Amino acid sequence: MMPSILASSLVGMANPIAGQVVGAGLMGASAAGNAYQEMLNLGYDKGQARTYSTLTGLSEAGLQYVLGGIGSLGGVISGKSIESIAKGINKAAARFAIQFGGEMASEGLEEFLQDILDPFFKSYATKEFLEIPEGYLEQAVYSGMLGALCAGGLNG
Repeated sequence: MMPSILASSLVGMANPIAGQVVGAGLMGASAAGNAYQEMLNLGYDKGQARTYSTLTGLSEAGLQYVLGGIGSLGGVISGKSIESIAKGINKAAARFAIQFGGEMASEGLEEFLQDILDPFFKSYATKEFLEIPEGYLEQAVYSGMLGALCAGGLNG
């Protein structure tokens, strides 16, 4: 994550939108590489691993760019929504709370959705019947909470 944030910040100094695209793209590429290796380790063939990793990488990059709560990596829609809500608030502390809480919620939602989508990607890539793992929803909620805390730590 840190290389993505660093690259995004450096490119973002010249062009903020390009910085967000670079950051989200690097996050997606990292997620795709990890997903590819995970599938190979589980015994799937390279084609299945490639399909799964492509879906995972595109999802990570897309959701990070649209929803991510770590400003330098994306959050185009969520960031604008949070900004427009906070703009109408006169008290500095309340405005900060809305922005900070909104970024945390946005990153949490992004991580939650990633976990929700993962079994569907795996099922599509392997052409196997979709099996929802035990504790699926609890794990997704946990990931969302960790994402929110991460955004809070990085943005705070």
